[in-house]
Amino acid sequence: MNNQNNQKSETSEFQKKYLDFSGRIRGSTYFFRALLANILAFVGGYLCGWGWYMSFATLIFGAVMLFFVLWYNLATVYKRANAIDPKNVRIWTGATATLSAILIFDDGSPLFTIVNLLGIIVHIYFIFQNAKPETEVEKN
Repeated sequence: MNNQNNQKSETSEFQKKYLDFSGRIRGSTYFFRALLANILAFVGGYLCGWGWYMSFATLIFGAVMLFFVLWYNLATVYKRANAIDPKNVRIWTGATATLSAILIFDDGSPLFTIVNLLGIIVHIYFIFQNAKPETEVEKN
């Protein structure tokens, strides 16, 4: 019984740290989480593409993986935006998600180049901008 409670506590800690939309993170943590999200999204997208032609189970696994990567990435952006600008955290998160969604349809036109540069600027801002003094960043 005690082992089950301990395992449940560890699961709750994992969910709170990586999947929950509460708390704040530092810029360096944001960088490494974004890097991990991009690697996992690449793997999930590869599995979806491979599964499309080879195996339905691989397609489903890749799609589920992409869903969790999306959730993880949104939680990461939300936490970093909360550390930088708590009043406009939803605007920052929505803007970042919108930029990412637009880039899915990239066809190489100049508009997508501008959107890509804007996304890079936002991510650089998230990495290097210091948190406001009244919103001290919790260690995470």
